[in-house]
Amino acid sequence: MQGPKQKFKIDFRRHSITLFLATVVLVQFLSFINFAAKWGSQIINSKGVSSIEKSAVNAWDQTFAEFVLFLRVTIPSNAKVVLPPNFSGAPTDHVGFMQYFLFPREIINCGPDEVDECTLRVSGPHTYIIKVRDFPPSALAELSKIYIEFNAEYGVYVPQP
Repeated sequence: MQGPKQKFKIDFRRHSITLFLATVVLVQFLSFINFAAKWGSQIINSKGVSSIEKSAVNAWDQTFAEFVLFLRVTIPSNAKVVLPPNFSGAPTDHVGFMQYFLFPREIINCGPDEVDECTLRVSGPHTYIIKVRDFPPSALAELSKIYIEFNAEYGVYVPQP
C-alpha cells in the first residue's frame, strides 16, 4: 500500500521575507568590509606620519591635513589665529576643531555680521588670519598683513615685518 501523496507546497511569503532579510544582511556585511578595508589601509599607510597629520586626514581629507601642516609651520606657537565666521564651511571655521590642530595657538573667529570690522581690528603683530574662500576681504586684510598662499582656496595673512 502506498500512502497519500504529499504535495510539496512552498510558502512564498515566508521565503521571500527570509530572502529579503538575507540580502539586507549581505549588503550590510559587504559595506562594512569595504569600510574596514579602507580604514585599515589608511592606518597601515600612515605609519611614520605625525599624529596631527593622521588626525587631520581621518577627520577631513589629505588637503586639509596638508593645510594644517602648512599653518603649523607658518604660524608661531605664541600667535593668535583668526578664523572665518561659522558660515564659511567646516572645518576651518570651527574654533574647537582648529584649536585641536593648531594648539597651543590662541584661536578666535569673526562673527558673521562683523567681518569687515573684525578684519580691521585684528591687525596686531602676533595675529594671523586664515584665508578661506572669500574670508577675509583681501583689501582690508592687506592693510596690515601679507598674504601667503597655500592653494587657490586657502592661505594665511601674516603680520607685516
